[in-house]
Amino acid sequence: GKFYARDVFQGKDIIVLFNWDKTNPDVPIWSQAFSLDNGKTWEWNWYMTAYRQT
Repeated sequence: GKFYARDVFQGKDIIVLFNWDKTNPDVPIWSQAFSLDNGKTWEWNWYMTAYRQT
């Protein structure tokens, strides 16, 4: 799912996008992006992959 929030980064108003990708339910990927132009473009700056422990 996608989740959005407004924040301030280095003194500038931004929109933050958090995304959970569960295309593969055994390896979900969480990612984060910042937008400085009200959502027109996104700078992806964090990816985190989770692995199911067996």
